[in-house]
Amino acid sequence: MLGCWIKEADNEDGHAFRDNGKLTPEQEEIRNLKAQVIRLEMEREIQKNPQSSLPKKRSKIFVHYPT
Repeated sequence: MLGCWIKEADNEDGHAFRDNGKLTPEQEEIRNLKAQVIRLEMEREIQKNPQSSLPKKRSKIFVHYPT
């Protein structure tokens, strides 16, 4: 593990220490793809059950028309 850090530090690309907020391009792509999967799963669930997003009980609406 230490050898990997030394090798990455020698590259001087800022990816030697993962806690510095910089991600490798592969890690960034994985993060974006995971977020996209979550979003698409939510969209699919909404499309499968459109009634689940509607209120369970419908309220009666009375409209008064002046005569």
